[in-house]
Amino acid sequence: MKVEVVKAPNKPINSEKEDQGMENVEEKSLFLAGGISGCNDWQTEMTDILINKINQLNNKQQGKVIFYNPRRDDFDVSDLNQSKIQIEWEFEALHKVQAVSFWFCEETLCPITLYELGKISMLKDTKLFVGVHPNYKRKIDVEVQTKLIRPEVEIVYSIEELSEQVFNQYLIGNKYKKLHEWLIQNKTKIMNEDILKIFNSNDLNFENLTNIKETAEPLNNNLFKKTSLMDPLNFNCSATSNFYNSITPIKQTTKKRESKKRKSSKKYFQ
Repeated sequence: MKVEVVKAPNKPINSEKEDQGMENVEEKSLFLAGGISGCNDWQTEMTDILINKINQLNNKQQGKVIFYNPRRDDFDVSDLNQSKIQIEWEFEALHKVQAVSFWFCEETLCPITLYELGKISMLKDTKLFVGVHPNYKRKIDVEVQTKLIRPEVEIVYSIEELSEQVFNQYLIGNKYKKLHEWLIQNKTKIMNEDILKIFNSNDLNFENLTNIKETAEPLNNNLFKKTSLMDPLNFNCSATSNFYNSITPIKQTTKKRESKKRKSSKKYFQ
């Protein structure tokens, strides 16, 4: 996946050379809305987290993502002309992107960010993510208002959680449903106990999914070669409950078989 970070007041690079061969590749876009004046540079922190996660994909995820960062490297707020350019840039980017993440830092009330959240909340086709610092003074307002207009949005309370949410639900989230469907279809074929132990782990993460894939491939190479859905990078925490539900019948069947074996062994030796 290609990544581009566009800082205000710049525009995305759109070279003809890059466009060639990218015609059928999905492009995603995210605007980082939130406090700037008086706030720490959380935008860079968040893009660094997301870029690090994307780099772990090792080119297994096709496409391109553009991050729109409204924080300028150098901005004179006393220059009214530059302020006008900034406002217009943010307006255009906010209405162009597919997804917007909001972060309300604790340092200020972020009045412009509140205004933008109200506006973007009404655009139901725009994917919305909201993060609020626990000490943000109008936290309750953001929570209640967001719940009323966009009840599907789960508010989080740290940059790490917000980044994880964006990555899992938007950047590579389109494959999680496929993973669950695949598990439902193939659950009876996954019977190895080593795999079941990993399934039952409390820390079912990317590393564990890698172990599952490596353990399962020798057992049924053709099955796992046909799909990349067991790739650890196509799995996220939000799918965990469905994942467990998928393999519960497998674990129960395995336990019943073990119980029958023990009973038959006892009868044999009695």
